[in-house]
Amino acid sequence: EVALYGLAYSIGMLVQLFISGMNSALTPWMYSKIKKGDIRSMRKVLQLLSIVVVGIAVALMLISPELVLIFGSPKYREAVYVIPPVAASVFFIFIYNILSMPQFYYEKTQFLMAASMAAAGAAGYTTLACYMLYSVGHYIVSKRILVNEGIQENLMSPGFLVACSVFLIGASIICNLIFPYRILRYAILLASAGLVFWKKELLLKTLADIRKK
Repeated sequence: EVALYGLAYSIGMLVQLFISGMNSALTPWMYSKIKKGDIRSMRKVLQLLSIVVVGIAVALMLISPELVLIFGSPKYREAVYVIPPVAASVFFIFIYNILSMPQFYYEKTQFLMAASMAAAGAAGYTTLACYMLYSVGHYIVSKRILVNEGIQENLMSPGFLVACSVFLIGASIICNLIFPYRILRYAILLASAGLVFWKKELLLKTLADIRKK
């Protein structure tokens, strides 16, 4: 069971490689926006990038059976049922990294240290629940910090975050149900790729704007 979770966690965290690179690029850009108090334009970009992360997480869920065979073996096939919640957790890792930026910027990191200790040692859907709570905590703390600094705008829309959360949890459950239907999984994956291609100009423009800052 430990081996199954270890394999599933390693595969699910493949998305984290992308997230780490994105966060490195976002940090100086976000600091610049916070310094100017330009939260509104920052929110639009962050929510667009959040949708990209959701898409990548769902894509990872859809190809979980194939990834288990590549990185493991048929005896680890039960690991596919752990990958969706772990992949969904990566979205919340991205979100709490974003929401923690005001805490770093204003050097008020007490909650960060306490929450990091509390989030250790979870598994599967427990991991997902922990990171969701972690994100909620960061939202509340960072919102309070921004208000204290005279910034009333939300860093990210609460409704948007709830919608993404519900979608990802639903996707993780649905993926567990459709794993045996390879054609259906690939059809959903191709449709999602088509949507990304359709919006590629917007994505490229957003990334270019971030690099400028």
